[in-house]
Amino acid sequence: TNAVCRRNQCINPLFPGLEDLHVLEEAPWFCSTLQSVVESGAMSFCSGAINYDPSLPALGGTEDLKVSVKKQDEAALSMFFYHLAGMGQDAFEYKDLEYADDCTRSIWRMVCYTYFPRARLGCQEGMGTTYIRPCQSSCQNYVRACNVECCDESVQCV
Repeated sequence: TNAVCRRNQCINPLFPGLEDLHVLEEAPWFCSTLQSVVESGAMSFCSGAINYDPSLPALGGTEDLKVSVKKQDEAALSMFFYHLAGMGQDAFEYKDLEYADDCTRSIWRMVCYTYFPRARLGCQEGMGTTYIRPCQSSCQNYVRACNVECCDESVQCV
């Protein structure tokens, strides 16, 4: 620990969506396209953050793409609210996230990247795949934008 250090935004979980990563990694996924996701009309919260072909969880049964997109969008929104609440902020204050401060935008992007992982290169729509964690750079952007400091070695993006 560092005696001169001042803790800032050191909350639990430290990273948005961290506690769901294990469940997300264990679930079966399928590749989709950004066009299909947008055309489903079910993505609202993450629509400005996702600009790539995402993977979606295979829900099984008769659920379709629209249900899967809606479920992931709602999970990202919930995690966004939880994380901001942990930081002592009210998520309702942010109506248009594209114009929010850098910290809030980095949290928004990180939860959306967590629940809408990038599809593997060359993966065809509908093909089964595995979960890909958000890029390390999105984590580093969050740490930098929110000035996260825990005064120990716990702030590490892997």
